[in-house]
Amino acid sequence: MAGIDMAVRKKPALCVLRGRIIEYLGFIDTNLIPSFLSGLGVRIAAIDSPFSLPSEGVWREVDLIGKRIGLKLLPPGWKGMRRLVVETLKLLEELRRRGIVTIETFPSGIESDCTFYYIDHKQYPNKDLLDSCLAATAALGYVLGEALSLWAEDGEIILPSRCVKLPRAPRFGPSSSLRVRRRLVR
Repeated sequence: MAGIDMAVRKKPALCVLRGRIIEYLGFIDTNLIPSFLSGLGVRIAAIDSPFSLPSEGVWREVDLIGKRIGLKLLPPGWKGMRRLVVETLKLLEELRRRGIVTIETFPSGIESDCTFYYIDHKQYPNKDLLDSCLAATAALGYVLGEALSLWAEDGEIILPSRCVKLPRAPRFGPSSSLRVRRRLVR
């Protein structure tokens, strides 16, 4: 499993797990990620970046659901975020071409001590590397069937259900939901 904290102006942070042990933690060029993950036999990657742009305005419906429950998401339609989404879409295409399952996640919606539940590692040199490990916990939670899904027609954000920060009770419209995902990847 892998967690990727995407970036535009610098190298993305990458955390690769083998079970609950960190096999790799560092920064890597975006264009090297697919071959690096394939070489390690990674089958699922959780990425801290929107997987789509809004059809209009700056927000997707799935982002508005996240905002309603208290997540502090950035609008994917903002100029800087658009660049991030475009980079992410290129990465997604290559990862999927190599058979790697990809899920969108949001590390700021995960308790920072969540890594203690999932990963046998205690210190992270900076926030980007911590976020990549929190993203990896979303991938691990997804595989274990311990994942919470924020879903709307325009996207899905996966969080590990053991340690989600939900400051407010969720309210949903007819085309959205919050659900617990069961084991989807073996």
